[in-house]
Amino acid sequence: PPGTDDSRPYASFRGICRVEGGGFCGTRTNRFSNPLDLSYYTGIYLVCRGDGNRYKMNLRTTEKLSETVYQASFDPADGKFTEVRIPFLAFQQVKRSAPIPNAPPINSNQIYQLGLVLSRFQGGEEAFNPKFKPGPFSLDVVEIGAYRDNAQHQATRVDLDAYTASSAKKIVEMPQDAGEQRPPGPPRWVRLLLRLKGKKPLRTRVAENRKDQALRLLNLRRNGTRLSEARSDSIAPSSS
Repeated sequence: PPGTDDSRPYASFRGICRVEGGGFCGTRTNRFSNPLDLSYYTGIYLVCRGDGNRYKMNLRTTEKLSETVYQASFDPADGKFTEVRIPFLAFQQVKRSAPIPNAPPINSNQIYQLGLVLSRFQGGEEAFNPKFKPGPFSLDVVEIGAYRDNAQHQATRVDLDAYTASSAKKIVEMPQDAGEQRPPGPPRWVRLLLRLKGKKPLRTRVAENRKDQALRLLNLRRNGTRLSEARSDSIAPSSS
């Protein structure tokens, strides 16, 4: 649902996360028909307010909707809006939150989808998120976009083994006057997400989507199409 704080509109990723039968919640954009080319930029930024939980960002780099995405964790400030930066070098390819061994680095010149996740799992089902709290959660987001850091963008080697969400936050959290320090060169800035004013509640949209899918399958069946063929185009669940 949309909200306001200090005259700034924001979108809220909120709900109740239960560990029984899952332990994760996620939201994502629709798949972009034309992928975003963010190769000029160093990473993704969020202007957001957290609740003490550790969250994840998912980036999809292929048209195929599967459980394989690139993922990075971040710790938004609890109770106040700050700008948090996540470099592309911090994203790891995962399947259901488990890192894929020897996976290639993210290709930032074709981003097809962006998502946010709260999960009890940090790196697969055997590694748990130490900041996960079951129950109500809320991540308020004013803006999501791309940033460029010339020094970091030119780096050729980063010790990802030493990367943690907490240390990343200390490195990338911006001072209050950082909004005036925009990266040089065109395009100046990219704003990606969360223009949710007037959007229907998630439960309503899910129910309508299921109804539409059921009617579509019924019409295909009446026209002689096998349901197994029709289901092959179904959307895969969000990665945890």
